[in-house]
Amino acid sequence: MTHVYYHPVKVTLADGKPATIHWRGLTYHVLEVNEPWRLADRWWEPAGTPGAGTGRSDRTYYRLHCISTSAATHEDLTCDIYFEAVGEVWILERVYD
Repeated sequence: MTHVYYHPVKVTLADGKPATIHWRGLTYHVLEVNEPWRLADRWWEPAGTPGAGTGRSDRTYYRLHCISTSAATHEDLTCDIYFEAVGEVWILERVYD
């Protein structure tokens, strides 16, 4: 089962990949990053094309397996996050049970 959030998160990178994420007051250390995938909506239309769709998007997704760095909790987290290049923001999309 999964839970969908679409929450902005703070992400630090190492070698161009997520190394830590900060969500709900906890910092998670990334243990494993699956191969990223990319979604680019309406990639064939240049920006500002008259009559083009308004939902332009350019997202790079990552599935992560993480563990919290808090001494009080050692919470595992498997999640999907993405970097939205158009808005330059990281979003936590989905958490797996």
